Amino acid sequence: MVKGHYGTDEICYLCRSRDFAILSEKGRGKILLLNKVCKKCGLAQRSPRPTHEEVLSYYKNGTFFYENQDRNYERIFRGQYKNYWQIAAGLKTELAKYISEDYLQSKSFRILEVGSHCGAFLSACKEIFTRADISGIEPFEDIALFSQSKLGDNCNIHVATLEDFSKKEIEPYDIIISIAVLEHVYDPFSFMNIIRRLLKPNGFIFFNVPNMHSHSTGWPFWYDWYLKEHLFHFSAPTITRLFAQSGFLPLKIDQEKKLSVLAIKSDNIPQKALEAEDDYKVVLQSHSKFKRAHLFHQFTSPIRFTKFLLFLLLGH
Repeated sequence: MVKGHYGTDEICYLCRSRDFAILSEKGRGKILLLNKVCKKCGLAQRSPRPTHEEVLSYYKNGTFFYENQDRNYERIFRGQYKNYWQIAAGLKTELAKYISEDYLQSKSFRILEVGSHCGAFLSACKEIFTRADISGIEPFEDIALFSQSKLGDNCNIHVATLEDFSKKEIEPYDIIISIAVLEHVYDPFSFMNIIRRLLKPNGFIFFNVPNMHSHSTGWPFWYDWYLKEHLFHFSAPTITRLFAQSGFLPLKIDQEKKLSVLAIKSDNIPQKALEAEDDYKVVLQSHSKFKRAHLFHQFTSPIRFTKFLLFLLLGH
């Protein structure tokens, strides 16, 4: 397995190349925040990379939580549920190609979400996979308690990190889900190795992350590039390579907006997936295109334009 290197040297996490192009130089709130894209494989990543201790302290000290988290969980839940229900329904349709309907709707079918937040996705899963054994992991206690209240006693939300959770004796899962988490992870290979250990043979993963080739969301800029907690920026080829080198074969990748990836745990990964590469020039073009498009977008609505002016005046 290819390992990333974290230190003062500039080394691509996926392919260990030292040849980079600058992607962006400022973050939200006008902070200096450098992102670079690898000219060999197309992976984009923070530069210089923060140390592992810096990343851990950002979450353990609550900095991320208080800077970025909307505390009205009920509003977040309502805003997310409809969209998540549609995604979960599509996930069931895809899984039905590989798993019998009877098993999908049985108590034996085990689902785990890593980073369950307010429980919107798991609530959708509870409605669609009607008898499944559903659990979640959420490191922030108050969000976990809210999520537990939404899901009820027959679903378990564990207040823990994935690393701490994996140290327990756990019955393996059929599918592990993660929404908007992987881009935050300091060492994705280690993260995926834990995921792999928690899965049954031929188990599945379903991950959703920002897509570097899609104008996804946020204001007033294409925000996924400008958050200091986002350490990596993936495209379909680079996430394919990461998953393949971690022992997962992607079965379907939806890249219309976010990257939604369904993959299966496998010992037979084709070389093409192991060496998947994106064209870094296309990454740079996508970044420039969507920055301009979103900037123009602010001037088409008085409300968005007012928000844009406030952002320039006040920052993040």
